[in-house]
Amino acid sequence: MKTPVVSSQSSVVSAPSELAALREIPLARLQVAEWNARKTFDPVALAELTESIREHGLQVPLLVRPLTLSEWRSTADADAVERGEALFEIVAGHRRFKAAWDLQLATVPCIVRELTDDQAREIGIIDNLQREDVPALEEAYGYADLQRRGSTPAQIAQRVGKQVAYVVQRLKLCELTAFTREALAARLISLDHALLLAKVGAEEEEDALRWTLDRFVTVKQKTEDVLARAKEAAAKGHANAGTGKYFQPQGVPALRQWIEEHVDLKLSRAPWDLEDAELLPGAGACTACPKNTQANQSLFGDLAITAASCTDALCWNQKRTAFVQVQLGLVTAAGANPVRLSWKESSAAPRMLKDSADVNPAQTFKQGQWVEAKKGSCPNVVTGVTVDFGEVSRWSNEGAGKKPGKKLAVCVTPKCKAHAKAWEVKDTAPGVGGARQTEEQRAAADRKRDEAHNLENQLRMGWAITAVRKTKKLPELALRRLLLRRLGMHNVADLRTHLLPKIGEWLASSPLNGEEFAQALAALWLAENAMEHFSAYQPADYQREDFLTACKVLGIDARPGWDQPKAEKKLAAKKAVLTPAQRKKIAAEQAKRLVKKGGRK
Repeated sequence: MKTPVVSSQSSVVSAPSELAALREIPLARLQVAEWNARKTFDPVALAELTESIREHGLQVPLLVRPLTLSEWRSTADADAVERGEALFEIVAGHRRFKAAWDLQLATVPCIVRELTDDQAREIGIIDNLQREDVPALEEAYGYADLQRRGSTPAQIAQRVGKQVAYVVQRLKLCELTAFTREALAARLISLDHALLLAKVGAEEEEDALRWTLDRFVTVKQKTEDVLARAKEAAAKGHANAGTGKYFQPQGVPALRQWIEEHVDLKLSRAPWDLEDAELLPGAGACTACPKNTQANQSLFGDLAITAASCTDALCWNQKRTAFVQVQLGLVTAAGANPVRLSWKESSAAPRMLKDSADVNPAQTFKQGQWVEAKKGSCPNVVTGVTVDFGEVSRWSNEGAGKKPGKKLAVCVTPKCKAHAKAWEVKDTAPGVGGARQTEEQRAAADRKRDEAHNLENQLRMGWAITAVRKTKKLPELALRRLLLRRLGMHNVADLRTHLLPKIGEWLASSPLNGEEFAQALAALWLAENAMEHFSAYQPADYQREDFLTACKVLGIDARPGWDQPKAEKKLAAKKAVLTPAQRKKIAAEQAKRLVKKGGRK
């Protein structure tokens, strides 16, 4: 072998023979890369690899590149460095190198290639990602590294042979909170749990994790305490099996349903311009945001959230605050001093200025502390700007118009003769929202409410009759919304898991005359007819006939599914082949019975 030469033009120590395609290199002249993508080693798998190399040798060579003297960090072979021998950095094959080191092999086969830092790092990452046993978080960090180097999720997916949606979902794992990563590492939750938790913002993620670990958790219990209790229970294993005390997280379908029900920040309620990319610097426009359930179908397509919704409460609240500041600034620029208003109700007195009967204008006034008033109705009317959303019930649209940034003319002055505040009423009869009313006031309010309800019902019925008589063909939008509303009355998580994964999407967007829409309708039809689980207190055949009839409407005779197994079991019993010993025993028993009856002597 030729003596290695140190070039005066470069600090790379190399010789022509050292750059051959494949050669044996001493382990002491190999160095693990600082950027090594492989962070974890399964001890069982590593032991199996070590035994395989001990018995059969190292069959797959390592990929290495020449190192400069300044880049050499190891002290394993100081003599080789002194002699100027070539040094190498491992690009791919760190697990094989570790196994060979444990076996104290002298040399290992290596492929030597000249690679830049970026080339070496990229090859190492992709090589690691193509392994079958890569931990999910490590895989996610590998994708993120490639993305930081300029690759899009689509390009990454093509290079590692995965679907784009798969890469996007793995990338979201990098954003998991420390609590979720700890729960995943401790195996308190599965990867499927983590993938669902990664879809939402940090606040929602933490709430969902707490619920997954303990569905009876209260708002006062800290996440770290919930996590610690779950770890302690899991550490005990099944020693407490049968007592109900061992740890078991909520299932993945249940978590999916929890997220679908609690991600309720509908973008249709946002008062700001959804296409405004400047409202909150760094957040961008809501329409193209990856946290928008409609704008990021590759991430949220498996959730039954039909309306475009924000999944990051922190960003949502920051945009709300920024929008309120803009509206307050507009009022100030117009020459007025605005007050801050809240839709939350209160009958408590507002804060007063020190040594004064006037209220502190810097506070946020709650309903009951302010009264909406027409300009000029009293000398105390000022401009107010709402700072929050009003409560919206799941069963009604009440409060939908109560949004932040709304400018109102209000009176907040105490003892105003024209505008009495709820906190100023002193009688003891309780009223709505904590206000106090007299008996006469309450009766008058009841009459006014009843009259409004009656008028509303009459108007709705009249227009409903007109609309029904005018309809010749149900509009597609009305049909889809009707079906989706019926779908919401069932356990959508179970329907998606066991019957039709895309039932919600197909009902919402598939062509009405297509096979997908027909299958979604069939799934909904069966769900409406006793397909889902029933109470443990009911007999097993409860409403079975309803289900069989529903199948028959779809052209399926499901009855043999129950009748045939019974018949086959009886037939199999009749056709059972008896051994000679069994036949002899049966014949002897029959002979005994005949003797007792006097049939044979």
